[in-house]
Amino acid sequence: MLPTLADALRSFTDDDLLELFTSRGDLTAQLPQSLSQLAARSSTKVSVRRALDGLHRPALQLLQTLAVLPPPVTLEAAARALGCTAGEVGPVMEGLRVRALVIKGANGFRPIRTVLELLPEKSGLAPGVVQAAQRGQRIVADFCPQPPPLPDATAERFPGGRAAQAAQHALEMTSLVAGIARWDGLPGVLRRGGVAQRDHRRFAADAGAAPEVWSTAMHAAWSLGLLAHDGEDWQATAELAAHLEADDADQWALLVDAWLSSSHIPSLAGEPVDPSPTGSGSRAGGPQAALSDETRRAGARERRRLLLQHIAAQARERDVRASTDAVMHLAAWLFPLVPAPGVQQEARFALAEAEAWGLLADGVPTALLESVLSGERAAEALRALLPPQVDQVILDSDLTITVPGRPTAAVQRLLEWAESDGRGPAATGRFTPSSIAAALRTGTSADHMLHALRDRAITPVPQALEFLITDEARKVGRIEVRSAQSVLTGEEVHLDRLFASDEASMLGLVRLAPTVALATVRPALAADLARRAGMVATGDTDASAPHPRSARRASAPAAGRPAVPAAMLISAGEGTQGPTDPSLRLEPAEAVRRIRAAEENPSASRHGVSDRIRAAIADGGELRLGIVDGRGGIVEKRARPLSLNAGRLTARDAADGTEFTVLVHRVTLG
Repeated sequence: MLPTLADALRSFTDDDLLELFTSRGDLTAQLPQSLSQLAARSSTKVSVRRALDGLHRPALQLLQTLAVLPPPVTLEAAARALGCTAGEVGPVMEGLRVRALVIKGANGFRPIRTVLELLPEKSGLAPGVVQAAQRGQRIVADFCPQPPPLPDATAERFPGGRAAQAAQHALEMTSLVAGIARWDGLPGVLRRGGVAQRDHRRFAADAGAAPEVWSTAMHAAWSLGLLAHDGEDWQATAELAAHLEADDADQWALLVDAWLSSSHIPSLAGEPVDPSPTGSGSRAGGPQAALSDETRRAGARERRRLLLQHIAAQARERDVRASTDAVMHLAAWLFPLVPAPGVQQEARFALAEAEAWGLLADGVPTALLESVLSGERAAEALRALLPPQVDQVILDSDLTITVPGRPTAAVQRLLEWAESDGRGPAATGRFTPSSIAAALRTGTSADHMLHALRDRAITPVPQALEFLITDEARKVGRIEVRSAQSVLTGEEVHLDRLFASDEASMLGLVRLAPTVALATVRPALAADLARRAGMVATGDTDASAPHPRSARRASAPAAGRPAVPAAMLISAGEGTQGPTDPSLRLEPAEAVRRIRAAEENPSASRHGVSDRIRAAIADGGELRLGIVDGRGGIVEKRARPLSLNAGRLTARDAADGTEFTVLVHRVTLG
């Protein structure tokens, strides 16, 4: 007799449990309190379906083979059916065992019951194939236990060229995010959420980036809470200013980690909405909007990371190039249950986005890929590729500014006053009337600009540049802006009395005309202070009356919800998957420690009966139940437990096949 799944888990070593919790992270969310409970949780249809989705092609082929061979199945029998050796099938079988999808007995292996119920294509196996498998004949023609190899990389034309290209791409992504603070106008929010295609293309063109690169950078900024909307417009948050104070490498490390941890595929923006089960939603036909839930795909985060991990693993052994065709082939091997069009699209976009972040250079993995995947010292890896920062500039009489190296934050602010002629470790720009006017409109004064240029330039400030700045300052002009919440009108003599009263300072009065004044406090408070000054206040004094623009924004929130910080929007979207949300999971090592501690102190468990019932549900076995009747007696029957929910046990009587439901506190076990 083969052991149950609970028995199998009790034989697991700590390393086995660590591998189980690493490969099936959903089991660590609300960690079961015993190995019996773990057996029940790991055999539920929801959890097994997630585990099957994460299997590569040879593991799935092996499970399909186990489904048609009479249990227990030896490695030799499975190898004959797959057309390979026992040595080749052994590691694949071991992977299924530590994932708690098959149980190992003294004489062989068998899949758990839930696998047999959910296994794709099982019901479609032809009787002839089943008979061939049972006769020990080969039934799988293309069993390949090793991932498809990537092609060899070509030699660099110039030593260090790929490293320089990776560094340049990384800096360009940080520059795109920094550009949010300098947007000329704001992209609007669609009613369904996200950015309209016309704004997407316009802002990408203004930034000098391809639309898919721009959306990749913006999605990372959205995930970090650097970009949000108020129901009408997308705009920078207060967190962006603090983010930009950090070093370029630190900025990049935060952004690329946000991209890697997101279930969004930014390059889907502009593509038709995917109606498939892995797609984003119900609206079919039109293009998907950037910065919206339409670009989120279930499982995309896990597939992206696993694909990059396999690329990095092959790169550790030899110099490889992740060509599009080869990576699509690899993705099809890794994710056989994902529809082919979807997995090909994800593979193509993962490569393009990884290239934009500098993880790949012309398809060749860079030093940044390994550091990002490991989650350690990513910023240091980028700094090693960057030239030293410089804090000086060169100004020429043709109104150009040149930074002979990687600019510091102070020098970068000078570059923002010019139109960019190039980006990367060394930057150039040209001062134009429009760029100077734009800088002045942000509140910078002509004197401040000239002082900053003289302070950083290793050459004198050209006279032509001084004239340009002073001329544009005269054209632009300066207007002082103050806040006001109330308008007060009345006869001149009464307003004079109000200005002379003790309450004037609290009102924050500004005289616009003999009979008109502004106050910086809300209407209700202004009316109260006016009455205290001896006036009769009438008009709109309702403190709850909203500003007309505020009322308009509140009446039409984007996508049917009020505006909230971007980080909350993303967290809500990612967290809807429950146990698949990484924030709800324990670290695998901590999960092992806790479940071992619970097993060592079984008296602490208050659910002995429930544990045995759940174990029987997981294994499809029968139990001898004692059921307390209404008169205090016990009715014994042998039954197969089917489900245990909300304290109610549903089981099937072994004698007559009828189903019954009983409260679990009325059940004893023989």
